[in-house]
Amino acid sequence: MIPEAIDRTPRPAKAGIGDVNAIAAVGFDMLQALIDAVPARVVFIDNEHRYRYVNRLFLDFLGLPESEVLGRTPGEVLGEEISAGYHDLLPRIHAGETFRWTGWADYHRFGKRYVEETVLRYAPAGEVLGIISIGLDLTELRQREQELAASAKAQAESSRFHAAVVATAIDCIIVVDDKGDIIEFNPAAEQTFGFKRAEVLGLAVADVIIPPELRGQHVRGMADHALGGGGKLMGRRVEQVGLKADGTRFPVELALSEVNIDGRRLYTAHIRDLTAARQAQTEIERQRDTLYQKEKLAALGSMLSGVAHELNNPLSIVVGQSMMLREQLEAEAAPASSSLRERGMKISQAAERCSRIVKSFLAMARQRKAEPRAVTVETLVQDVLSLLAYGLRSSGIQVSTDIPADLPPIWVDGDQIHQILVNLVINAQQAMDMVPSSARRIFISACKTGANRMELSVQDGGPGVAADIRTRIFDPFFTTKPQEVGTGIGLAVSRGLAESNGGTLDLAEQEAGHGARFVLSLPTGEKIAAKKEFSAETEQASSRRRPLALVVEDESELAELLAELLSCLNVDAVTAEGGEQARTMVTQSVQPFDMVLCDMRMPGGDGPTFYAWLQKDYPHIAERVAFVTGDTLGPSAVHFLQNCGRPLLEKPFTLPDLQALVAQLLDMKSA
Repeated sequence: MIPEAIDRTPRPAKAGIGDVNAIAAVGFDMLQALIDAVPARVVFIDNEHRYRYVNRLFLDFLGLPESEVLGRTPGEVLGEEISAGYHDLLPRIHAGETFRWTGWADYHRFGKRYVEETVLRYAPAGEVLGIISIGLDLTELRQREQELAASAKAQAESSRFHAAVVATAIDCIIVVDDKGDIIEFNPAAEQTFGFKRAEVLGLAVADVIIPPELRGQHVRGMADHALGGGGKLMGRRVEQVGLKADGTRFPVELALSEVNIDGRRLYTAHIRDLTAARQAQTEIERQRDTLYQKEKLAALGSMLSGVAHELNNPLSIVVGQSMMLREQLEAEAAPASSSLRERGMKISQAAERCSRIVKSFLAMARQRKAEPRAVTVETLVQDVLSLLAYGLRSSGIQVSTDIPADLPPIWVDGDQIHQILVNLVINAQQAMDMVPSSARRIFISACKTGANRMELSVQDGGPGVAADIRTRIFDPFFTTKPQEVGTGIGLAVSRGLAESNGGTLDLAEQEAGHGARFVLSLPTGEKIAAKKEFSAETEQASSRRRPLALVVEDESELAELLAELLSCLNVDAVTAEGGEQARTMVTQSVQPFDMVLCDMRMPGGDGPTFYAWLQKDYPHIAERVAFVTGDTLGPSAVHFLQNCGRPLLEKPFTLPDLQALVAQLLDMKSA
């Protein structure tokens, strides 16, 4: 209520609309009702700093009845700290200044509020009777403003964040509207598809990145989705074909999603270029296939290990006995024995060829380096054709060659390259079994392709190699021949031998129906490694007695052959059937052994065990041990031979091989 001290005499209003007299006529109750209806807190404080009038909104703010407010000071009602904030302003207000301020006010127990307050004096007749305070509580409005500002800021930050994500995304992000027009095209999309963002915005996505043959499907899919069909690609990850600016097609992975913004339907496509992934997958499959082939070759090597051990012993006997027979016939020099000498020579040559073939297989299986030497290409080709002459003639095959006479020698292991050419010619022969006799031709040519390279090619007149198997013909055990004709290891072995000689073996491109042409590229060279020959006469001159050798071999025929061959080299030899018997002979021998030739695998005590015993009890003899074996593929044998460091003579061997080994052992003895 308005206190009685206030002069109620009506006066004209200095500002505003209406007549004060009219208000007075109605009564002060109506005036109080009007002030109570004002959405602001209105109070009148007299000169004694006591509340004389407060409106209903102020009382509601305090939560107090009028009786507990009127007549009390602001310090008593609101707190002295709040009241003290007005003390410095009162003189200026009484002087006629009006103060307005907006901000947060802490009313302590009444809470913190955001207000807009106006404070002015009340002096109706020039006499100051007090002050009037009108406070508009804007807290809820301010909070809404802050919430809106925070929301706008968050939205702006979110927009910037999403823009940054889109701009820096590794994958392509393309956004289209419900008509299929592009409205976003991020940098990754620019780089992948080759278009600039500015030149594709507003264009139909189907005309930009979708191949022509797929555009109709895209348009139908969008139309179906617009009608509520759901879309077959929506929410799924699928592989599609993309189209670059230069017309290149490439594989992509597509994830399509729909988003509604302010009632606007948009579609976001996340696209990933699968080109690198496909290439990586192809490489992985190639490496997996290579590993698979290596595993098959390893299995082949394991099989060869057993076969070689069983084959090399009798083959060594054939080689050795044929050499002994030939030397005996040459010593007789009888006319009747000339044909026998020729037969013996053929047996010896064939046996040595078998020996070299087995060694070639073993070298390929254990990935050991070849033993290169200078080889004449013309001689090599003629040897191959001589070996296969009968089979080629009986098959009605005409063979022609083009080998220039001025070609330099190739620097390779001649026996291994011989094996490759034999395999290629036999393959060519078998490939022409079903072609007319007039087309059965094999053409072998050679040419120099660089400073240190030469190419040998073998071409046939057969049907050629089908395109779908060209990449597989060098795989181990892959063959197009009947089961009884081919094993599928010939080309794999040949390529392995070529690579071990620093060369390559490839299938050249040929038109369909024009036969197959294999190209063998090999290094050339002039250097010939010098070999130290053992001279029996030199050894005799340097020693007063013949050297004594101990041959430890469980195959009695092979042991006897070794002893005979050693005798030809002026070396005496005694034999033992195994490691146990050899230990006894070493212990009981009066004359010390100058060398020991020992097999690896024997039932009566194996070679490694015997060698370990020598190292412990007879180390001077252990330094003269050489191993003679046909098993150099088994893991245990490989490990032992690498660690012991002793010389090795592989079965089957020739007299020159044995001669070189004896020279090496005698050199060790004299060193």
